[in-house]
Amino acid sequence: MKTITFIRSCIVASLFLWMQPSHVFSASFNKGNLVVSRVANATTGWQSVYLDEYTPTGTFVQTVALPDATAILPNRPIGINAQSSNDGTLNLSVDRKYLVMGGYKTGISSVLAKDGNTRIVATVDKDATVNTTTELSDIGTTAWGFKSVVSTNGIDLWLSGQFGINYTTLGASKSTNLTTTTLNPINQGIYDNKLYFSSTTATNLFGSLNNGLPTSDGSQDITVLAASPTPNIGIQYPLSFVMFDLDASIAGVDVMYVAENAMLTGGITANTARGLTKYCLNSSGLWVRKGAIVPAPIAANGLKGLTGVCNAATGAITLYATTVTSTMTDQTSIVTLTDNSGYNGALVGAFTTLATSAAGTAFRGIAFTPGTLTENVLLKRH
Repeated sequence: MKTITFIRSCIVASLFLWMQPSHVFSASFNKGNLVVSRVANATTGWQSVYLDEYTPTGTFVQTVALPDATAILPNRPIGINAQSSNDGTLNLSVDRKYLVMGGYKTGISSVLAKDGNTRIVATVDKDATVNTTTELSDIGTTAWGFKSVVSTNGIDLWLSGQFGINYTTLGASKSTNLTTTTLNPINQGIYDNKLYFSSTTATNLFGSLNNGLPTSDGSQDITVLAASPTPNIGIQYPLSFVMFDLDASIAGVDVMYVAENAMLTGGITANTARGLTKYCLNSSGLWVRKGAIVPAPIAANGLKGLTGVCNAATGAITLYATTVTSTMTDQTSIVTLTDNSGYNGALVGAFTTLATSAAGTAFRGIAFTPGTLTENVLLKRH
């Protein structure tokens, strides 16, 4: 009888372990460090993704591999298109407990058709526990682009891509479309309980959903962020953005930095070289352009990922970004810049290179490690 009870206990324990997301054999992340998503083969096709941890001074710490073709259920394999600057965007959840990223159900060099293969959401916690159990079959048909994921808590997930903006939850197989407007959103951010997004429609707009953080309404109205000198914030190809609240006299976020790609022509005349642009919200509700910086040493290309921290004592904002190249096989870098000009100040300075990807590989998104928050440096990513 004792033998039967022991065997039954072993079976139950095995089933419980099978249902859990896998823990990659990595150390826990260190608070205050950076994580970049990286493709190990940037030359072609669909590739597996690695999360590399770096210190803020550019010292490499460790690599966490996301599940590939060898993924063990319940996790699914996740990959991104190595030739797409849209793919691989990393965001930190509002509660700062999870990294989130969107991808495609694919393995190493597995060239699955863009129409039909399902979409995967990856969440990673401070202990480097990876969860890729969210496999969405309803956005993998004709509207195939999957560009970003944001989350408040690692469970509620908002998705962006050529399908628009959708909502789902961790472990789900379906999602809910939130707006019928043609948006083609590139990236998203949650600030002041509101979902902001950048878009590469014909007007290249920035906007927000009017109803905060909706989960079910399929006809959400949007507010386009009015700007100067153009009617909309007319960055030609915005890949990432971060927002901060620096002025107490203006409600909510009032400073925004935009990372722009150089793969398309056009855009604001003063920023055709592409790079980092700063905007400040004035008392009339206009986002006013406050300068732009082109990153060295590859000034003609631009930036992909972007995150930052605000020093609570001084108001200085330190930004971290990943570069992007027009030839997607070129090496990329992690760069940093501190803006001491505060609210309404002009953005000046130059980027410092912290680390460069190995030949044949490329960085994509960037975010702080889960749990990042100290007394002296206030994280205002969301």
